Amino acid sequence: MYHIFILILLAFALFTGTATHANVYQRLTSGDTLQIKLAAQDMTVGKEITQINTDVLAEILSSRYQDEENTRRELDMLAWVCKALGESKNGRYLLLLTEIRESDAYYKLRKYAKKAMKKLIVSDQESFEKGQINLNALMREEKLRQIKAEIILPRADLTRTENKLFSIAMADLTVIKALSSGIKKRKKGDREVLDTLMEFLLANYKTAASYQVDTLSWICRAIEATKEGRYLTAMKQVYNGTNSKKLRSYAWGSYVDLPESTHYYEKGMVNLPELINQYKIKLD
Repeated sequence: MYHIFILILLAFALFTGTATHANVYQRLTSGDTLQIKLAAQDMTVGKEITQINTDVLAEILSSRYQDEENTRRELDMLAWVCKALGESKNGRYLLLLTEIRESDAYYKLRKYAKKAMKKLIVSDQESFEKGQINLNALMREEKLRQIKAEIILPRADLTRTENKLFSIAMADLTVIKALSSGIKKRKKGDREVLDTLMEFLLANYKTAASYQVDTLSWICRAIEATKEGRYLTAMKQVYNGTNSKKLRSYAWGSYVDLPESTHYYEKGMVNLPELINQYKIKLD
């Protein structure tokens, strides 16, 4: 019975894409609209802007921007693809973005294509052409990789607190936001949970994509509500180091409300990868 349960968990993880630490390339080649959007958002803040990743983005864009059956969700994803190509600064994509700007594509795509064009640096590099990347082949390779990869799931015997720590370490934004909201409402939280939330905030505040900022801001609100001076200096670090106006605002609000303390939390006091290793199912 236990082995059947494990197989069900594995199937669920593969179906929902809950395997951890998917990088930009893996998301781009997943074929999933949301994963592609998340990858493009990561690239807009400078994460993994490589030639292969930008070429895959360009292939996705060139093959899908004229599709009359695109949903609003798909069009939003393609707009983020345009923004990510702009952040690459690579003139290789100038002709593609020009083509989109001058087409009868959805107005939002034309708008973001025009904005992205202005960021590109013209060079002698060969222009990108549709068909240079075989998306179907890359997607097949990614599916095979997922099947072979380790699926990371929590052990069944974890306590409620351990499950919370595992979810934070796994960067489950939905759970992190819910935990932070609950702490803010109660005005208190377990020290282990608060420390792990603070570690997650310190690990991500400098490079957070727009879709992550709201969750990080909720952590700031939760810490502020606890009045735990232990996090004063760490919150000041977030305030001084983030590029997000929203996150800076919440970090400042938390910082000015927290009291002085004799002992302060420092980055690294919680080891997020070690938490995952400690609490995950070990598959033999």
